[in-house]
Amino acid sequence: MESVINKMAAEKPVVIFSRSNCGMCHSIKTLISSFGANPTVYELDELPNGQQLERALMAYSGQRPSTPTVFTGKELVGGANEITGKLVPLLKKAKAIWL
Repeated sequence: MESVINKMAAEKPVVIFSRSNCGMCHSIKTLISSFGANPTVYELDELPNGQQLERALMAYSGQRPSTPTVFTGKELVGGANEITGKLVPLLKKAKAIWL
């Protein structure tokens, strides 16, 4: 399942694994979009294999909870705690924004 996550994360400059009813996920999606990035969002609670992906994300990243999980430029950034302070440089590096 890790290879599936890697493939999904490699499709776009910014990929967010989220849950549609998660307040922190909504905040992270809004924050990233506010910089002009257009993230690809996978709502795990709306995908047929979402539970499998969520378990794989927890194993992959070693974090709990598993959402939000953000990838930029094919690299795991992490969750909400890891985003703080790193976001703008990571979005620039992934060529998701051009500030």
